[in-house]
Amino acid sequence: MGKRIAIAAIGTHGDIRPFVALARALIHAGHDPVIGAPSDFQGFIAANGVEFFDFGGDMQALLGQGNFDAAMQKHSLSAMLSAAYDGFWLHYNAARTFPELARGADALVYHMNTTHALDVAGALGIPAIMALFQPLLPTREHAYIAGIGPKLPAPFDPLSYLVLAAQQSFYDLPRYLLRPSVGYGRFFRTGFAKALRAGPVPTIHAYPEAVSPRPKDWPDNALVTGAWRLDEHPEWQIPADLQVFLDEGEAPVYIGFGSMSFGSARNEAIIREALEFWSGRAVLARGWGGLGGAEVPRNCFLLDKAPHDKLFPLMRAVVHHGGAGTTLAGLTAGRPSFVVPQFFDQPYWGERVHALGCGPEPVLLKHLTGRRLADGLEALVCNTDYAEAARRLGDTLDAEDGAGTAVKRIEALVDAS
Repeated sequence: MGKRIAIAAIGTHGDIRPFVALARALIHAGHDPVIGAPSDFQGFIAANGVEFFDFGGDMQALLGQGNFDAAMQKHSLSAMLSAAYDGFWLHYNAARTFPELARGADALVYHMNTTHALDVAGALGIPAIMALFQPLLPTREHAYIAGIGPKLPAPFDPLSYLVLAAQQSFYDLPRYLLRPSVGYGRFFRTGFAKALRAGPVPTIHAYPEAVSPRPKDWPDNALVTGAWRLDEHPEWQIPADLQVFLDEGEAPVYIGFGSMSFGSARNEAIIREALEFWSGRAVLARGWGGLGGAEVPRNCFLLDKAPHDKLFPLMRAVVHHGGAGTTLAGLTAGRPSFVVPQFFDQPYWGERVHALGCGPEPVLLKHLTGRRLADGLEALVCNTDYAEAARRLGDTLDAEDGAGTAVKRIEALVDAS
């Protein structure tokens, strides 16, 4: 008999997309999922045949506002505080609706920024299952992947997770304020994956172990499933003008820096300068994180948007920001990558691409210049070792069914509850 699975999701398109893939896999297995997300994702979720629950708010507008851009690019304290204030209210107002989202559910899947779901699930007596897109659980095998400041010697790696605890306190504030509404005191054990009473919360990690190996000291109930891939546009066809461009020469390199708008003007200037130094062919992402001007550089095609799983196999290599979803899309397509990360987990994925031999060393976006981007492009197309390593890894990743593995774990946890 199918189960009702509620999913609480807040984030960018790259964060919501794998939850939609999980929901689709749950539907395929005969279950009844519902995704709670900010209002601006209603069309995307509903278009994929998944029930939508409205958290309110507009995540894309929040990320696109001037305060967020100033906080990320200029490190303005006032802008940081203003962006944090707006972000808090989006998360708080969403968390207030979690009991309604979970009504009648057999399990509640949550993320690091929706931790009040733990309390709601506890009050309802249903399992809470943590979904992660990065290896965030503390381990002695490596430092916290999104730490700040210089890297410390390995014996100090456990201390780096104090940064995680500090960052998590922001997402836990709505939980602290709302716990009394579901019958709990305000104070709770620290950590986003700690159960209400004892032991760690079951976690499902939506990335391949071949890319990021599972630490041996993680709890037994921490499972690395493989990526949750969404065939979002099965009907997608190559646009006629793009097909003409592809037919005119060798396979191009894709260049795009993600769905966040901050720094887009600087990004465009760097891309244009790089293309003055490098004479290869490229497909350029238009708009946020990419190129927005009307004049297209020579040997280039300006693309509004296309599903990465369909587009990347047509490319010779990819240049991107290092978001988990984009990184895995490039590697699954078997294409070498040059990663230009900005923050959080992006530097980690860039380091993993390089460690796996699938691309050059990442360069932080704040350190990127036109010359350094041109050098990265040249390395991508000239180093045959990168191409071969990416091809072999792509074969491995393409055979995985991460969402299906996650569904089996959810089913087992619900049956055991």
